[in-house]
Amino acid sequence: MPALQTSPVALVSNLRALPGAAPHWDHDPAAEQAVLGAILLEEHRSSRVWDRVSSIVSATDFHIPANGLVFEAMARLSGRLAPIDLVTVCAELSAMGRLNTAGGAQYVGTLSDYAPVAAHCENHARIVADHSARRKVAAYARGLGIRAQDLSRPISTTLAGALVALESVPLPGVQAPTMSGDVEHYFATLDGRVPPASPPVPTGVADLDMALRGGFRRGSFLLVGLPGTGKTTLAMQMVASIASTHGPVLVVSKEQTRDELNAIFLANLARLPLAKVIDAREHPDRSPFSIGEFERLHRAANKLHSLPIHVVDPSTQGCPDTVMEIVAIARGMNPRPVFIVIDNLGELATREKFRERDLAMVEKMTDLRGAKNQLKIPILTLAHPNRDAEKGVRGRRLRGSDIAGGAPAERICDGLILMHREDKHATRDHTSEPPVPGCVELYSSKVRGLTDAMYCEVMAISSEHRFAARRHQDDLGSP
Repeated sequence: MPALQTSPVALVSNLRALPGAAPHWDHDPAAEQAVLGAILLEEHRSSRVWDRVSSIVSATDFHIPANGLVFEAMARLSGRLAPIDLVTVCAELSAMGRLNTAGGAQYVGTLSDYAPVAAHCENHARIVADHSARRKVAAYARGLGIRAQDLSRPISTTLAGALVALESVPLPGVQAPTMSGDVEHYFATLDGRVPPASPPVPTGVADLDMALRGGFRRGSFLLVGLPGTGKTTLAMQMVASIASTHGPVLVVSKEQTRDELNAIFLANLARLPLAKVIDAREHPDRSPFSIGEFERLHRAANKLHSLPIHVVDPSTQGCPDTVMEIVAIARGMNPRPVFIVIDNLGELATREKFRERDLAMVEKMTDLRGAKNQLKIPILTLAHPNRDAEKGVRGRRLRGSDIAGGAPAERICDGLILMHREDKHATRDHTSEPPVPGCVELYSSKVRGLTDAMYCEVMAISSEHRFAARRHQDDLGSP
């Protein structure tokens, strides 16, 4: 940038550069100079700067008179298909008899110093056009105030004239969006020129990860199942796996206590029955473990001790009640969580009071959708079926419409995963077609990012308090 000039024109132009100068609502000197400078910088007219800029602004859009005169001279040159450069612009201003009024050749010569990048000329031109529109609206508003006080003039006529005047104000707008930027970004990612988007977060259960094409992507997901299907067990198994491989996980439990979740984690990591882990805590005088089981429990405790799992429950000070409070906790974590589990949807409170259940659910689900956009991570929320589904309807499995809370939950979520265990909740005659003990079906017709319906089967291993893939080998390591 050149030193501040002392001529009247330069003083006005450099107001934005003065320390402590307040931004102008009615003009932007830097943007005006950048537009003119970009045009002067164009030597071979290969980038068509003049054509791009002149389609957005005209000479009257410049607030500083000298800048308007320079642009007018450029327009006259363009109309004759003459080159636009420092020499031709100064010559044209002289022919117009306005060179001195425009600040002289010295001021015109400094304009090219104010153009940071000619490629941004359209953005700078839109800034100039925006301020021009604001000045016109303000002028019409002042005129409207004067006409409104004229009692001899019908107010309808005044309003009609104001509407016509306002409609005549051109809006600078923005460049019409196309997919060009998205296409370029995609291939730049393939070429390694830009970092790829966040990869899916694997659940640790091979069959489920394959069904989800790698795991959970950024989004708000619901996990729904009848009692006894293992929602909490599966969710906490995912939490332990993700925390050990990808980073911090936030668990907001409105149903299970910290002690109960601790027992679930220990049983899962040690591959022990949950009942044994709970019994040992309640009756420490009579340990139910063998020597080998006790060693596995200790190894699991050491692993759980080091995992970045952050659990909040109703006993935790400041336990969040709403989705937005959960977001605040997540944003306060350092490092930020890569995955959030909420147990459960029905226990979450709303920010406002609603008489209708559907409206309350709309707020919760909308806030969850906003949370995944703010945090840019997957959020898994456990949900119960409604009462009709819990009665057990012979002949069908759970549907999305069975979610407690109404249709908004299914409609607004990014993904819905339903759990069905035939050996606990029969939908067919087991005498002729017995179920596979422990087999749990995970299915969905809605998971954002998947073109087909999602389906897989996992095995509930109660003796190890975990789920295992049925068709593929899980990489779980030794307990």
